[in-house]
Amino acid sequence: MDDSTNLQIKCPNCGSNRLVYNAETVALTCEHCGYNKDLPKEADQIQERALSESYSLQDMPKGFEVETKVFHCNSCGSETSVGIETVNFNCPFCGSEQVNEAAVDRRVIRPSGVLPFTITRKNALAKFKQWLGKGLFTPNNLTKLASLDAIHGVYLPFWTFDAFTQSYWQAMAGYYYYVSENYRDSDGNVKTRQVRKVRWVPASGHYEHFFDDVLVVASHGVKQGLIQQIEPYDLEKVVNYDSQYLIGWDTEIYQKDLKQGFGVADQIMDGYIRSACASRIPGDTYKNLHVQTRKEGLTFKHLLLPVWLAGYRYKEKIFQFIVNGQTGKVAGKKPVSPWKVAIAVILGLIVIGAIIYFSEGQA
Repeated sequence: MDDSTNLQIKCPNCGSNRLVYNAETVALTCEHCGYNKDLPKEADQIQERALSESYSLQDMPKGFEVETKVFHCNSCGSETSVGIETVNFNCPFCGSEQVNEAAVDRRVIRPSGVLPFTITRKNALAKFKQWLGKGLFTPNNLTKLASLDAIHGVYLPFWTFDAFTQSYWQAMAGYYYYVSENYRDSDGNVKTRQVRKVRWVPASGHYEHFFDDVLVVASHGVKQGLIQQIEPYDLEKVVNYDSQYLIGWDTEIYQKDLKQGFGVADQIMDGYIRSACASRIPGDTYKNLHVQTRKEGLTFKHLLLPVWLAGYRYKEKIFQFIVNGQTGKVAGKKPVSPWKVAIAVILGLIVIGAIIYFSEGQA
């Protein structure tokens, strides 16, 4: 469980308000009496929907099937859905206290599936502490100044996209060859050396690929590049959406809509295709690569995936650390100590100077 401000329900056994989803037991657990309730594990309702028919989304279920309210962060712009009784709330994305309760009812598309947390808060916090202490240029006082208890378990919204692609590419393939060339050295002597040349010939080809579940985070609070560092998620473990998995956890509302999400996925697919086509160009090098791609069978899903977040401040700057809530893989950014960098540069110059000195002494 993350903290007592999140969505909670009463325990049917003891009546306490401490029944939450437990990442360790993968069930609803009462923190007061120990009562456990298994949650459904079926995945039969998770379906791919055709992208061409779904931009209106009028027929899709809305909301989270549970009474919540939304907090909007004035600092990073994220919107987090929390328990209706929550009074005070710090943004899990940037650690900001500049958070206001949103006055609007966001009619968001209900997720079709959720990937339950399996990494506990204790494990995530241990990874955070370990990560803070690593790094040659990390400030010595970082672990003291960063708020180590400000780590939150958040279900982040994602779009996933499938597509079958056919690409046709054209390029100029370059083949290296060498010719002998005469030149004069500094003493005026004529010598011969090998000079590399390139023979250019046209090349073309066809490439097919099926993209399965291209992940796009629909959050403004966490960058796509940072999320990609903690991938992959085992999406075979996704289960039908059930609001009980959200009990005791923050849930962010998606801020990139379906059209914006596909725009990101489109770039990811095009980048992969271009690299794949480039790798198929014969020869030693290439130039003027042009790729034309047709994407077919475009489908999507809306999922909630687990992430542990620590947004911490160091000298008025915000840094972010994240943990994959399923696998425990970590990523993040840390401040750099200018003193340590300066010392490293000075030591490097000393070593280089010593090498030059001894090299000249032996000459």
